[in-house]
Amino acid sequence: MKTVKLLIIAALLMLVASAAASENKGKITADEDYAWHGFRVFGRDYVHPRFEGELSGIEIATASHLGETSDDIEYWDTSAGYTFETAGLILRGGYDYLIMPGADVQEISATLKLPGDIGPFYRISHIVPDEAANGQVHAVGADVCAGDPNGIRATLAVAAEYNDGVNPWGPAIRDWTHVTTSLVVDVPASEGITVHPGVVYQYCWEPEFLGRDNDEIWYTLGISYRF
Repeated sequence: MKTVKLLIIAALLMLVASAAASENKGKITADEDYAWHGFRVFGRDYVHPRFEGELSGIEIATASHLGETSDDIEYWDTSAGYTFETAGLILRGGYDYLIMPGADVQEISATLKLPGDIGPFYRISHIVPDEAANGQVHAVGADVCAGDPNGIRATLAVAAEYNDGVNPWGPAIRDWTHVTTSLVVDVPASEGITVHPGVVYQYCWEPEFLGRDNDEIWYTLGISYRF
């Protein structure tokens, strides 16, 4: 647990450094619900604030999961990633450490995406739970953007996931489990500040594996500041 706390502190310090750097971005988001690769991890009595920073292509984020009956901040995510372009492609590598009820999980991911307002992508995530078998999750989807890059702009994202042996809380799954669709609108509020309201829809082909209903909707709201 000491190592985990150090990771959290490091993420927070890097976030502050990111926000303080010129021409970079800090963002705060609050989500009504939380789905990790489709799984229901927390009940609807939880809130999920997330803090993100971006510095020269390096992304640092930390999120907490706070329940109405919780008297301690015991569940956290920390993540780091690096995005760059090469040979006409957008590549991203990422690492996540997640502290969830009944499981601590490490996740290493790689994403390959085409640039442009319509950007199809493929992502593979290698999942390492502390007390369950390792596995992979494969995601295929696309981001579709419309609007003014310097004004109001909407992003529609769709992704379907294939679970290849991942379930920290039960028997391993090997099947297409769900598809997630989100719509987020970027609304400039003042110089450097943008508000990001959004809605997320998830349809599950295997709801009994994920602990969710067949289809669910939840909302998200973020605010970012670009220096």
